[in-house]
Amino acid sequence: MVTQPASVDRSLTGHREATLRQLAEHTARLLEEALETPRADERAYADLLAASVRRVADRTCWILRSAIHPSEQTRILAAATPWLHEIRVRLEERARSCTDTDYGTTARTVITEWVFDDAELTRLVLHADRICAETVAIDDARRAQNPAKAPPILYEDKLEDLRDKLMPERCLGPWIKSGSIRQWLDHCDAEHTAHCQLSEQSKTIFTHHPKWLVDTARRCLVEAKPGQRYLALSYVWGPHAAFQTLTSNVEALQRDGALAPSSLLAKGGSGEAGARKSDNKLAGLEAIARTVADVIEFADRLDEPYLWVDALCIVQDDDAHKQEHLARMGSIYANAYATIVVAHGAAHHGLCGIQDVTPPMRRARGAAPYTPSYVRRPGSLTAAVRHHMDAMQRSAWNSRAWTFQEQIFSRRLIILSDSEVTWECHCNVWLEGVRAVEAQCARNTAVVAEGFSFHMDPTFRDYEAHVKQYNRRRLSYPEDAMDAFAGILTVLQTTFLGGFVCCLPVMFFDTALLWYNEGMVGERVPKRRRHGAGVAPTWAWAAYDGNIAFPDFSVAKEGVRPLVRWKYCRGDVKQWSPVLSLEKQQPEKKFPTAADLQALMASMSLENDGPVSAGEPAFPEGTGIMHHHLLHARPERAVFNVLEYYGDEGVPLVGASGECVGVLTPCKKLGSHAVDAKTVISCELVAISESYINNMETYNVLWIEKKGGVYVRKGVGRILKSDWMSQAPQLMDLLLT
Repeated sequence: MVTQPASVDRSLTGHREATLRQLAEHTARLLEEALETPRADERAYADLLAASVRRVADRTCWILRSAIHPSEQTRILAAATPWLHEIRVRLEERARSCTDTDYGTTARTVITEWVFDDAELTRLVLHADRICAETVAIDDARRAQNPAKAPPILYEDKLEDLRDKLMPERCLGPWIKSGSIRQWLDHCDAEHTAHCQLSEQSKTIFTHHPKWLVDTARRCLVEAKPGQRYLALSYVWGPHAAFQTLTSNVEALQRDGALAPSSLLAKGGSGEAGARKSDNKLAGLEAIARTVADVIEFADRLDEPYLWVDALCIVQDDDAHKQEHLARMGSIYANAYATIVVAHGAAHHGLCGIQDVTPPMRRARGAAPYTPSYVRRPGSLTAAVRHHMDAMQRSAWNSRAWTFQEQIFSRRLIILSDSEVTWECHCNVWLEGVRAVEAQCARNTAVVAEGFSFHMDPTFRDYEAHVKQYNRRRLSYPEDAMDAFAGILTVLQTTFLGGFVCCLPVMFFDTALLWYNEGMVGERVPKRRRHGAGVAPTWAWAAYDGNIAFPDFSVAKEGVRPLVRWKYCRGDVKQWSPVLSLEKQQPEKKFPTAADLQALMASMSLENDGPVSAGEPAFPEGTGIMHHHLLHARPERAVFNVLEYYGDEGVPLVGASGECVGVLTPCKKLGSHAVDAKTVISCELVAISESYINNMETYNVLWIEKKGGVYVRKGVGRILKSDWMSQAPQLMDLLLT
């Protein structure tokens, strides 16, 4: 047991800060005493806890009398030590509940279920660490001879160990306890109203609601009503064809029982013996995916009457209906009461743990050994939560592009794996078998979609962060790249003036065109015949799969200054429209208003374009995919060489003098061209914007190549302006696809 040195009392006559620090140290030591007491004797444990409360209370009163003016006592306690007050109140309540019982089974249960909140522990540890760090720093020589078992966060180890010992061991059976999950939902409803609900501003953004929902009790489709509460499903479709709602069956699916499989698992089935029967068919229809059928049952057991499932609630062969819903995915998931995430497997795998319906949970046998906190990352969550987070990062669900926006917009997640169920919301992460402990949420604002700051002026970095995360994810059908990002863009469009063109923001268009690949990327080649408007053009990052980044112009004197004016045309519309970029301002300048946009539009005219002809650009012949998204401009063109082969990233560009004048990042590997270090590759480049970086004027260029009457983008680079002009560039008509 740790005793308090006599010097503490003398030091308490000092200023208020020192007094409060001493009190934090004493509180930590009291908790250590509770930890070191054998827990076999519950009576002794309760007595010690009660004595600790009295000592803390006595110490607090003594400090207030000695160190703080009486008129300031109430304010100081409320403002400076709220964490201590909360701990005292809870300790007192716990002591009273222990001393007023007969210390039988009830008392033991109460004691073992009591834990400190993570936030309370963190506050206590921060105060204790400061004292501990000062103590350790007194004698470096002594510490070198007798090294501590832990760095100055040793109190954290003690406190986390205390929490683990007071927390009952998780006892998990083979089946999901729907009642526990229902309690999670109800608890969040009651306690997180200021955190886990949509903010008023978000409600003005997420205005779209589903047209169809699944009635989980009647097992059929129903038309959604305004404001109707529903769960949403987020899962991986997988490579197998799944049952979908079509214009031909949407009427039949509205009949009671239309979505009820004729047979699932045998009653009472468990383990491998509970294998599914092969005649899992709908009445008059083909079978729905196993995962979808299981989630409908799961939602029904949660007493949630309505569920939104993309395969069933979007009419898949109604293009107008489908495109509207794809663009409104943010609203669908943000407005959902909660989102059920199936983290393992694809749609045909099904769930685990639904009694009488599915195989049991595949629970891990044995618990992982306890690891002291000083071995772990300071401030990390418990081992179980950390294991869950790691598993989620590795899950198939977390690797898919379609689920990215579903994860971002969902306010509350019920995550189903084949071994456990986990809850995540704005305030907490809860696991099965662990009593829901309420921590004080550090973010005292209502929920806005994660990663979106609607109250702030939009920045290009907000957009870039989402692109970089999204483009690392996988798609079963590469041609879906723009559709799977549409929900993100719809939300960003509320603050990004001008909207987006093929996933590039109009307001930052000249910067967005300069995207480059970090390492080699794979071209997204369509796998199925579809309307070509969904296939990304080569000038958009969505045309490639891999790590994408954008140049950092934060050090540039004037940001990016456009050299050309772009016009955009969709092949199915065949009408050219100007792309009104707003990048002629300083990078740190406040974002332009709608009035700025109107002024820029008023200034746009063909007469201001210099040598550009007054007529519209000629539309190329043909109707192939390459003609569905076209850009037109009149840039300067010049040819440079890649003389030496240094790799595929940052390839040096060489001018007429033979010296390096810039750098080029190709989208595809140059190895097929560059046989050795002396092989010359000619690159046709166009200058599209300029930047002033490190006191040097530079041109931002695109590497282009002509294919079938149009040009494709092959890479991006940067060249010194003086060297560009020395190459005698010529104007050209550029049709970029």
